[in-house]
Amino acid sequence: MSKKLNDDTENYDKDKEIRIMANAKLQATFDVLVDNFDYSDEIGVENTRYEMHKNWLTYLDAGFDAGLVVMMMSPADIWDHYEELLVYGAELNINDLLSKFSEDFFDEDFIKEHWETLVGRGASPDFLVDRCYAEGEISDVADLEKLFTKGVSVRKAFELVKEWLEALDGWPEEQIEILTCLYDHGLPKDEIKEWLEKNAHGSMDDYIIESGSDFYKKFGMEEDDIINRWLDCYGYEYFGEHWLSELPKTITVERLIDFFSMKEIINNCSPYCFEDFLLDYLEVGKDIDTLAHKFMNEIGYSNDSPYSGAMLDLIRAGASVDIIDPEKYIYLVDVNQLNDYDAGDWYDYFESNGYDSQLISKFRR
Repeated sequence: MSKKLNDDTENYDKDKEIRIMANAKLQATFDVLVDNFDYSDEIGVENTRYEMHKNWLTYLDAGFDAGLVVMMMSPADIWDHYEELLVYGAELNINDLLSKFSEDFFDEDFIKEHWETLVGRGASPDFLVDRCYAEGEISDVADLEKLFTKGVSVRKAFELVKEWLEALDGWPEEQIEILTCLYDHGLPKDEIKEWLEKNAHGSMDDYIIESGSDFYKKFGMEEDDIINRWLDCYGYEYFGEHWLSELPKTITVERLIDFFSMKEIINNCSPYCFEDFLLDYLEVGKDIDTLAHKFMNEIGYSNDSPYSGAMLDLIRAGASVDIIDPEKYIYLVDVNQLNDYDAGDWYDYFESNGYDSQLISKFRR
């Protein structure tokens, strides 16, 4: 064997020995790092991460376990070398990293700034939005639309705006706007209906009724329930405070009258104003006999004030004698139960209409 060949062989063996010794030393250092790595030791963790910051690639090139290398790297280094670590066989789950290092590195500002990269690396937009948007932070439809462009699901968006929606109880137009936006982006009707049935009374009912909006109908809300709630709150006002012509278009006079009993109608009229209500009723084109039928079916010939006076008002307003017969009342009434005002009023009516003076004398006070 030539001297040169012997020299080359000797050099190769020395290089190999050096490499083996270097790898052994590297392995020993790595093993110590792994054995001593303890998350409860903040200073130790910081020192180890600094070591890995300088040598992570050396350890991976030496064939050390990629999972152990990643375990000891800082979140910033993992983020910066994410793609390279994958090439070396590291099993990285971006959602797990976000959960583990949310306060340490992946804070709200970071997530918002690197949203697209995070999604590109496998992060779920719904997962991300939970970490950088608090419930109630979305303040208008424009904010919602931005979330949708980021890939956030409509159901997750709905969760985020529920608190806001409830806070908007006095602003039904804004509530309708946000719910319509969610519906347009695919939120099922049943989920919107469930929210409406639980939350959307009060101002929402008022707006729907008074504006004539078909918003409730779109989601299968029972119109009768809504109208009844509105009538229960405001219907009585149309027997003394407001004209019948001022009723919302969605509320008919017939519906108003049917909702209330005849006694409620009379009692809700201001004192001695049932007559004015009847004039208003006729002014909007309604048949007095319809109201007279209701009166007789629910009250009938009565001795009680104010119902006796209300019956006389119906007669004066033109109720048919076939429905309310004044002469029959003369024989049925217990005059002693009438107050002086009602008795005198009946007497004046009978006298002006030519009834027998002796027959009606009992009404005279």
